Amino acid sequence: MEKIELLPLFPSAFIYCDTRPWFDEIEEDFVKYCYELKENTPKSKSLHRSNRQNSWHSPDDLLRRDEFTPYKDFLIKCISTCFNSCGENIHYKLANAWIMINSKNGYNSKHVHGGCHLSGVLWIKSKKNQGNLSFENQNTYTEHNLLENLSPKIKDDCKMHDSYTFKPISGRMVLFPSHCYHEVELNKTKEDRISLSFNIILTS
Repeated sequence: MEKIELLPLFPSAFIYCDTRPWFDEIEEDFVKYCYELKENTPKSKSLHRSNRQNSWHSPDDLLRRDEFTPYKDFLIKCISTCFNSCGENIHYKLANAWIMINSKNGYNSKHVHGGCHLSGVLWIKSKKNQGNLSFENQNTYTEHNLLENLSPKIKDDCKMHDSYTFKPISGRMVLFPSHCYHEVELNKTKEDRISLSFNIILTS
């Protein structure tokens, strides 16, 4: 045979970007906002979803709050720039957004985001060993034997691993299909890991 190809057809679209230098302009104020939000939110209003152990989940109504407007505008600017780089006439609206603060030993169990098309995370304050964002390959079960036996090079070239991990780096953002199972690993440090999570609905 003269030609053999492995074609990674029908992949899931993830968008990964660095929001700096724009992020530099709001970073300090954004971190301060997150801590003030936590301090001023009654325990009864904090949400308990995928967050586990020493992990705090803010209310998810931030988009409707006036004091969040500068960060909402920043988020829209970043998302729109990402979409414009990938295609034309991608129209969307933000559904909701919330802050996650994972202190030492905090983590988020495996979950999906229902009721929307895309979701995303922006790392506000984070560094090494504070909990990677790990996604599960949707085909792990149905294609288990194939995935187990592919060569390392093909796995790397075609992104055909059992899972894929993003390291939390302040100012970086990732957009992903909301139906993809993901989790945040344990924060092994004594410092807080702060992130903004959000959901997107595509309107056309």
